[in-house]
Amino acid sequence: MLNGKIAVITGASSGIGKEIAQKLAKEGLLIYLLGRDKKKLNDTAKIVKKAGSQAKVFAFDLTNANEVRKFAHKFMQSFRVLDILIHSAGAVKLDYIENAKVKDFDAQYKINLRAPFLLTQALINPLKNTSGHVIFINSGSGLRSNANWSQYAATKHGLKALADSLRLELKDDKVKVTSIYPGRTATVMQEKVRKMENADYNPSDYIQVSDFADIVINSIKNPSKSADNIKVGKDGVEKYDF
Repeated sequence: MLNGKIAVITGASSGIGKEIAQKLAKEGLLIYLLGRDKKKLNDTAKIVKKAGSQAKVFAFDLTNANEVRKFAHKFMQSFRVLDILIHSAGAVKLDYIENAKVKDFDAQYKINLRAPFLLTQALINPLKNTSGHVIFINSGSGLRSNANWSQYAATKHGLKALADSLRLELKDDKVKVTSIYPGRTATVMQEKVRKMENADYNPSDYIQVSDFADIVINSIKNPSKSADNIKVGKDGVEKYDF
């Protein structure tokens, strides 16, 4: 069903993005792997190719608008269509508002919200041409905010607004827009978060990356049946279309 389609995945060097790429690879796609670390992206590419799909690596800074547009230009020199765009790259820094540094807020805004905006905008015509599917990997923090989490949660609330607007704007073009909100997930990022919280990190306490990726893949393979909003907890999907 997905054989021969084209996908772009950000944050494909590790964590959720890498896992999604690995699972999509079984479907015979051409997958563009985006991120900063070329070595890690190449490692993902090897896994993708071994599983039966094609992979192209583009290592650049997603917070750099010129680099994003340069990638989009190169992409559209080869293709006028894009079937799947997955925004998985992200960053988090915890602190109380009274102590938080503006530079940390800016850094999170640039990767968590501004980068998805820029990349979606740059690739919007190829998405329209194929009535494609845009998936935003959001967070439980995109639905609520706790003490210490103001900066990250603000960017994720913004990402929800971006997705909600995009969905309405592209409705007539039949582009599917899905936001997925996982709770705490067993990733390197989560390990860093636990250190910031001065707490132990036990991967088994959290959503497993493989299980979460399965939910994303199911949404991609069944877009007409997929909910626009999916909330995911440790035991699987908690809520659809809220």
